Amino acid sequence: MPAGNPRGGQWTDCSGGGPGFDGNANTGSGDATSAENDAGYSFEAAPSDAATADQSQGDGSRGYDDRLAASDKPSPGRAAMLGIMAKAADKIVQLYRSENLLLDLFGQKDGAVALTTIDDKDIFGSNSTSPTYTAADRDAANGLRDKLLAKYPDAMRADNVGHTPNNALFHAETNVLLRAAEANGGSLAGKSLDIYVDRKLCPNCERVVPLVGLELGNPTLTYVDPEWIFSIANGKITSRSRR
Repeated sequence: MPAGNPRGGQWTDCSGGGPGFDGNANTGSGDATSAENDAGYSFEAAPSDAATADQSQGDGSRGYDDRLAASDKPSPGRAAMLGIMAKAADKIVQLYRSENLLLDLFGQKDGAVALTTIDDKDIFGSNSTSPTYTAADRDAANGLRDKLLAKYPDAMRADNVGHTPNNALFHAETNVLLRAAEANGGSLAGKSLDIYVDRKLCPNCERVVPLVGLELGNPTLTYVDPEWIFSIANGKITSRSRR
């Protein structure tokens, strides 16, 4: 809400229905597509779920069901805050890349970097080809792979353990969770983590990362990549929406 409004400085869901916001203000009609407050600022109504998410068949084949209720998606205010977080995180990741030489000869990104915070400490994750990926990281990923193969043979690739989708366990999206769990005594139970990744989640990560979360104590996870926001809990992606 802008200055001049009684609730100035607070987040609004911009849909015309949030507290302190009159969807009919200065419009005379309660227009569903836009409304203005007393200061003359225009707010566009939040687009529908159908307009903001790629629609699957709802069969869970990629780890999520796009037919889930809209309430499972981040609220507009929450999504806006995640966007602000992602911009700040991107600067931290760029510095991390520069300090650790994680750019190729042309200055382009080499691999992916993930960032989360636990107990006010930044935790970075990287893929297995990164110079920041350690022998301990690989051992942890191998151990996790063995556990997931035993528990979820239908989801993992038991006939060729080095093949997809198992390779997602060696990606930055999993590495950051393993490092965060280590920093938290070996478990993420009861935690709620926002995770920024500077590359799009691959389909293998969409399939495997929810199982990783479940194995590490079933925390509530929110992944923000350059295009999407994923909410993950109880071994599945509960929502997928555009940033």
